[in-house]
Amino acid sequence: MQRYTKIKPKKPGKWTKEEDAKLNAAVEKFGKKWKLIENMKCIPERTGPQCRYVEVLNAAGTRWTTEEDNKLYAMVSIATGSDALEWNDIASQFPGRTKRQCKRRAKSLLKAKKLLTADQV
Repeated sequence: MQRYTKIKPKKPGKWTKEEDAKLNAAVEKFGKKWKLIENMKCIPERTGPQCRYVEVLNAAGTRWTTEEDNKLYAMVSIATGSDALEWNDIASQFPGRTKRQCKRRAKSLLKAKKLLTADQV
């Protein structure tokens, strides 16, 4: 029973700009030691894994811009005719982004575009 009293409540949802700033400051101070950042309560109500996930999403230091989205969408929509996309080649066009980030972002863009066109019909 005592084990369950130690579970910390986590705050779901989007991160605020203040939380982003606190995370960046904590990473500068402690490095990418997520458990330490969590234990030091640098960002109250956020867990270490949440901090890691947000930091990975912001690997380039910023969120995806509209220009990056447009460029990625154009590259992927042109290349969808081929059997396999070369994610390393695509990621090389986006400094600071990994092939995994590009692939995930492309999937979400394609899904959003598909939903958008279905709603317009």
